[in-house]
Formats: sequence, C-alpha cells, structure tokens
Amino acid sequence: MNRNVLIALICSFVLLQGGYVLADDAMIRRNKLVWESLSPEEKSRIIQNYREWRSSPPQKQERIRRNYETFNELSPEERQKLRERYRNYKSLAPAGREKVKERLHRVDSLPPEHRVEIEKRYIRNREESANERMKHLQQSRFWKHLSEEEREVFKKLLIPNN
Repeated sequence: MNRNVLIALICSFVLLQGGYVLADDAMIRRNKLVWESLSPEEKSRIIQNYREWRSSPPQKQERIRRNYETFNELSPEERQKLRERYRNYKSLAPAGREKVKERLHRVDSLPPEHRVEIEKRYIRNREESANERMKHLQQSRFWKHLSEEEREVFKKLLIPNN
C-alpha cells in the first residue's frame, strides 16, 4: 500500500501541475511552488511514475486513487506515521521487503471476513502505545510463526521508534 499511496500522491501532483484536475487557485499555486522546489531527479521520478500510472490497467488506477483519497483523509499525525513506515520499508534490504510483501499477500489471500478482522485489529492497535502494540504482537500467532529475521523486519515497520 505504501508504494501505491506514494504513486497516487505523485500522480495527483503531476495531474494538478498539468491542469487536468480542477483545483482552486491556492492549491495550484502551492503545487507549482512545490514543483519548482524539486530537484531534476525528483521531477523525473514523478514524471516516470505518472507515465507508469497512466499505462496501468483501470483497476490499478482506481486502487491508487482510493489509496490517495484514504491518505488525504488521515490526520496529519497518521500521515506522518505512514510516511515514517514507508521510509522504514524503503530502508529494508530487498530480502526484507520481499518478506513483508509475502506476508501482506498472505493477508490479501484470506477470506474477506478474516481480512476484515485483521484490519479491525490493526486499526484498534495503532491507537495503542508502542509498548502495548509490541506486547500484543508478541502474543499473536502471526509473531510466533516468524523467524528472528522476519521479526526484526516487522518490528521496524510496525513499531518504528522501538
């Protein structure tokens, strides 16, 4: 999800720059200032991501749009936490990122009622302190089936400041 949120943010930014999305003047001016402050490498990456998004199937584009809307509905604190988790994810070695993807795909493949329960627990737990989250995590079946290496990866992602 994190990559999709980033792609959605980047795409919407590019769309706003190109005038394809109606926005108020203040937003257009703000986005223009942000665009002008970006390095050539960042601009190039944004354009590349936008092109990738445009060539994606409609279902993927819609998922990215939904992720973008969900991201914008988050509180500033939640957005900051998500950005931190994304940075933590990107800092993982490729093997660690693959382990995270693998585990998340397992959740995606569960029946809807199980996924809903997992999402509810996640939402409930994210309101807890890091120590409380760690305690619940260590008591979970999920945690017990992880290797030490996987535990370190997930600990870094789920409890960044621990």
